[in-house]
Amino acid sequence: RQLLSRILSVVAHWSQTWSTAPYLPALAFPFLKVFCEDPVEAFESVASVLLNWFGTWVEELPGPPSSVLAEIDQLLAVADAELHAHLCAVCSTSARVAAGAGVCMAVIWPLLQTTLTEVLHRSDWLLLWDHLIAHWSEPELLNFALVAFLLAAREELLELPVASPPALEEWLLCKHRVSMPLLLQHMYALCADVATMKLGAEAVAPARSGAAAERIQRPVPSDLLGDRPLISPAI
Repeated sequence: RQLLSRILSVVAHWSQTWSTAPYLPALAFPFLKVFCEDPVEAFESVASVLLNWFGTWVEELPGPPSSVLAEIDQLLAVADAELHAHLCAVCSTSARVAAGAGVCMAVIWPLLQTTLTEVLHRSDWLLLWDHLIAHWSEPELLNFALVAFLLAAREELLELPVASPPALEEWLLCKHRVSMPLLLQHMYALCADVATMKLGAEAVAPARSGAAAERIQRPVPSDLLGDRPLISPAI
């Protein structure tokens, strides 16, 4: 907690804009756990993540990134309409849904603001971030990873009873053992499908063209589908 307070203070001096985000502790904490031995590396990791993966969020601070949440929500709805409809039914009595937030605030936002650290085991989370960091020039992969996680956990999610926000909230606070090779395959496939318009990219995200589209139309590297982190620091 002392390190967290210290890093949040440094971030506030570094960026007054980000200091207004009430969810900044949730975003920063997973990376502080990884770099807990070195405050400088801890700050640099948080700053790098804020700049590279969440740079567009500043436009909507101090609130959540509603445009990003809507984009992910639409991606899930197109990728798996049945699962999306079930999640809508599960959180249908939530006060957040009554306010029009729906799956965006009840499901997607809790996962995104913690970068999936609440639902993935440590080794799985590190493996995922190995891929995200290796493809740092494609920050949108994090959005695809979130949807990929929901697809990989599909069977569990479909078992949640309808109109039961407490059950959903409890599920989102537990670690889940998912197949990481399957999650990664989903992530890369979704990215490639959007690039080739198979998922209706015009409704999900701005169409990518030229080098950007070509860059993400690639198969999952076979050597990156293992079950252990590749470049994550040892703790």
